[in-house]
Amino acid sequence: MMKSIRIYLASLTVCILVGFAWTGECAIQEGSVGALSFSRERGIYQDPFELTITAEIPGVRIYYTLDGSRPSLDNGTLYRGPLQINQITLLRAIGIRDGFDPSPEVTHSYIFLNDVLIQPANPPGLPSTWGTDSEVGVVPTDYEMDGNVVRGVVNGIPQEFTVEEALLSLPSVSIVTTMDDLFGLSNGIYTHPKERSDAWEREVSVEWIYPDGRDGFQVRAGLKMQGNSSRRPFRMQKHSFRLDFQGDYGTPKLEEEIIDGSTNDGFNKLILRACFTDSWGLVSWSPSRYRPNDSQYIRDVWMKYSHLDMGHPAARSTFVHLYINGLYWGIYNPCERLDEDFMASYLGGTETDWDILHDGGAELRSGTRVAWNQLQSRAIQGFGNMDNYLAVQGLDPTGTPDSNLDNLLNVTSLADYMLLHFHAHAEDWPHNNWYAARSRVDGTGFQFFTWDQEIALDNPALNRINDNPDNNPARVFQSLRQNEEFRLLFADRVYRHLFHEGALTESAGKERYSRLADQIDPAIVAESARWGDVSRSIPYTRDQEWVTERDIVLNEYIPSLVATSIQRFRSAGLYPEMDPPEFSHRNGPVERGTLLEIIPPAEVVGRIYYTLDGSDPRLPSWEATGARFTSPTAKVYRIPIELNGLTHVKARFFTGENWSALNETTIVVGSPKLAITEIHYNPADPDPDEVAAGWNDAKQFEFIELANIGDATLDLEGYTLSEGIGFDFAGRDRDLLRLEPGEIVLVVENLEAFAARYGAALSDQIIGQYTGALSNNGERITLRDQFGNEVVSVLYGDQFPWPETADGAGRSLELIQATDSWNDPSSWKASENLHGSPGSWTGFVVVVDPFTIQTVSLESGLMTLAVNVSDLPEGLLQALDPGDYLKVRYRETLQGSWTAVEPESVTQSDQILFIQIDISKLDSDQQGFFQLFIEVPQI
Repeated sequence: MMKSIRIYLASLTVCILVGFAWTGECAIQEGSVGALSFSRERGIYQDPFELTITAEIPGVRIYYTLDGSRPSLDNGTLYRGPLQINQITLLRAIGIRDGFDPSPEVTHSYIFLNDVLIQPANPPGLPSTWGTDSEVGVVPTDYEMDGNVVRGVVNGIPQEFTVEEALLSLPSVSIVTTMDDLFGLSNGIYTHPKERSDAWEREVSVEWIYPDGRDGFQVRAGLKMQGNSSRRPFRMQKHSFRLDFQGDYGTPKLEEEIIDGSTNDGFNKLILRACFTDSWGLVSWSPSRYRPNDSQYIRDVWMKYSHLDMGHPAARSTFVHLYINGLYWGIYNPCERLDEDFMASYLGGTETDWDILHDGGAELRSGTRVAWNQLQSRAIQGFGNMDNYLAVQGLDPTGTPDSNLDNLLNVTSLADYMLLHFHAHAEDWPHNNWYAARSRVDGTGFQFFTWDQEIALDNPALNRINDNPDNNPARVFQSLRQNEEFRLLFADRVYRHLFHEGALTESAGKERYSRLADQIDPAIVAESARWGDVSRSIPYTRDQEWVTERDIVLNEYIPSLVATSIQRFRSAGLYPEMDPPEFSHRNGPVERGTLLEIIPPAEVVGRIYYTLDGSDPRLPSWEATGARFTSPTAKVYRIPIELNGLTHVKARFFTGENWSALNETTIVVGSPKLAITEIHYNPADPDPDEVAAGWNDAKQFEFIELANIGDATLDLEGYTLSEGIGFDFAGRDRDLLRLEPGEIVLVVENLEAFAARYGAALSDQIIGQYTGALSNNGERITLRDQFGNEVVSVLYGDQFPWPETADGAGRSLELIQATDSWNDPSSWKASENLHGSPGSWTGFVVVVDPFTIQTVSLESGLMTLAVNVSDLPEGLLQALDPGDYLKVRYRETLQGSWTAVEPESVTQSDQILFIQIDISKLDSDQQGFFQLFIEVPQI
């Protein structure tokens, strides 16, 4: 009681001090109630607990509901004290105080595993049917978890994983609304799955729950049913959904980082895919097309990520367990939607710039049909004529861009798109399940996107190469086949993707499939319990059907793809009978002076033409005249080529009449090393001049700095930044892509804003503008090479032991030491300069021979090198003063000479020798690239 009195008096005192008029009671200042606090976060629970809810200020009345409805003053129960939570509970709450804005409405789903395991066939309060449908009559319900799978023994066979393990192996998404909005016989969206209008969207709460203890989140959104044939109860009872974060739901986009590699611009919509024909939820199926027994849930995802690995935009996705009003609904695949927002985020421009068409009949999704109709008309006319072939790409007869011609087609995009689908034996295609998009503003041609390819890697007898539906990307492809240039372009893409390090090689295809399969293993066990018994009494299971089919795809299907595709492409005239020449070395690194041999195809008479400057040794037909049919820099291969620097070699074989496909590789000579050397993730707020210039968001000044800290030239072509921000180095300025030792490039969030703050002097070091934004709370940034290999992965933080002044105080994160300790906070410091030091790295490259410097640290003008004594000669450790024998040398450039520097001190602690150097004694005007060398003689 006394505590309550003290709170009231303190509140009264504040009112008097701020000068409110006395009217017999404290006047209420206008404001917000603030957020409510819960003693237990949303999550997955095993044991009961007591829940308390508190408000930020006194006098707040908290109303809550447990039936999925939104709480308000007129709807809900007044919170009067702790609640006992001992079963699945969907608690929605709001705080109300007169004269104040209410608190944000909040939902906390508490999922109890034991309740999920016994989810019954007829849950109380739920309808006994899901309405009626013209194809099936009364639609039966399906709520139950199969008891055999839950008990872990199916058809007498013990299962490897339990359902409990499965439910904790993926994040969970909880969707909460009223049961009537979902299952009401008159207006429930699940009982009317075929309805598509906005009238069939329902406002819901969406929660993301992580099983590993990470904080989840909750947002409001609109929920609709999603799909085409999968909406039909005749086909599927487990339907797909669409979440819409636009509209009057509190946030225009979901900005949480839920999908690796996405733009981080946020999602205005997400598709929750039920995986339809690649799932166990099928009610009816065709044994000749798709069957539940070979369902994998990842075929469509494999197709999309294959397209992404081929160098094209694709919808990224992840996997979750879905709960609908506390009922477990199975594994779902949250996926980006191919809409205007997607195109603008990944390909630039604004949402209104894009024409987007989809599926059979070329349904218009955005923009206009004008350019698409022109493309189809040109395809009907044919592209056998070279002028027509060039004109559809916006080029004149000499291959030069012509401002009077619309660029209607990205031929490389179409070639790769068709190649992928032919290669994987896509079944419900090309008449269906395709997307095409073109920007009307920047003049790019139509690009093509993989979508809804659940029936792939399924039927090796299927061959779609000659399919020619009307008003379709395939119609354009069939017309392009008339043209010799396109046929050779297609052959080049075949060789690029199906051989060596290509995205569609056996090794790449298996690695991708295994990675996706691992993502849902063992989660698939919970799906088996929920939907495995739809079409038979004994459920389909992970151990019997899913693992069996996974291994068939990995060990039989994917290994057969390359040979089958090459044979079919040759038969169709889309790939030459002869193979390209081969190289004795690929990629590297190799030592200087290594000899590169180019090996001709067997049993073919002709010549090898090659170039070393990145150009194609063959001239396109519109440039060839008479005897001039090769690039001016092309040479006939006669003797091995000596490699003394980064070498980009391209080669073709020519018989005198026909050319082979192109073989190319970039061979690294020496030891280049790429590092992320500066991260400016939370810049200082804009100053008045910057605000006046239109830059009012600090995020617009973000940047990342990369440096070649190795001893050889590095080519960034094909490299990508992902997992924090998105950036593709392919096709950028060649002068910036080719990094000499010590050279630096910058990737920025906004080119104009960066120039406004840092001036134009750095413009020649900026290689481009990334998509998304760096997280102010810390995140992982991953740099991958052209083969998808991880080069650098930095998981930075914003709290100690990471430098905290880099978090909004205007400083950047700068790499101190260039070893491989990218994730060690001691390898980083806050920049000395306000706004960082883009374009000038102030760290150190550690070079030792043969001894290893463990760490480098900087403090108060002193640099400390730590060396493990076990790496040092035994005689040195016996010396009275090791400092008399250790020599430290440094140089500013890789070509420079070494200069000795006297250590300030050499001390030993346990097994570490510490060598301290006064940085001011490094006689240099340079603010960046240094190498350190410790010379340790034998004693």
